[in-house]
Amino acid sequence: MDVLTFLLLALVGVFSGMIGVTVGGSALIAIPFLMMLGAGPLTAIATNKLAMISSAAMASWKYARSGLMQDWRRLVMPMILTFVFSWIGALLVLNIDERVLPLLVIGLLVLVLLVLVLLPGVGVEPQVRRAGRGQQAKSVLVFAVLGLYMGFFGPGYGTFAIFGLIYVYGLTFVSSSAVMNLLTLSGLLSSVGVFVMTASIDYALAIPLTVGVAIGGWLGAHLAVLKGNVWLKRALIGITLVLIANLFWTRVLPGL
Repeated sequence: MDVLTFLLLALVGVFSGMIGVTVGGSALIAIPFLMMLGAGPLTAIATNKLAMISSAAMASWKYARSGLMQDWRRLVMPMILTFVFSWIGALLVLNIDERVLPLLVIGLLVLVLLVLVLLPGVGVEPQVRRAGRGQQAKSVLVFAVLGLYMGFFGPGYGTFAIFGLIYVYGLTFVSSSAVMNLLTLSGLLSSVGVFVMTASIDYALAIPLTVGVAIGGWLGAHLAVLKGNVWLKRALIGITLVLIANLFWTRVLPGL
């Protein structure tokens, strides 16, 4: 790999890392670029997941130092669910045709977008959620499905996880973004284990991407803490629109 390619890949990593640890959607930035460099779809997904471990770890460290990880203890169950079902999802992606997923993801993103726009108070102020069997049942359903999706496909996972944390636990956007990185880290460690065992990762591409996303992860977490919930909600609306457009243009339109 020449120096220019190394630097470009690291720069893409910085940008995707910043997006990933704040509002999600980093995979739709990094994966197409990896494929432009010659990686196949599975290799691009696996390599990006390995690199994103560094951004999730850096962001979690930054959020923890900022005092935004107080909620992590009650989210042990979502972390375990994410770990287990991401492993299952990674096994599925090795064998299942994923062409039907973009339409489903677009539909879910449109639903998220409508809630964000029509309910302006969601995620801006913390909401009281009564702990009990109902909350536990919602947590199991939401984070098992999200974990499976993360291991199998991935793009937009952070966006869905933030929304899931707000829905189930009533967290604010900044708190959800902080905790989302713990869930992401759990799921990445699980799914990457599958990809390591199946030799699906291009380590030469992973090195510069990992350096970039680690820097981007720290910068993104710093920006989220600095700007607060209203800014993060606006950013989430923006990236959701981009995700919908990107998925439609690159995965739906070519098949029509």
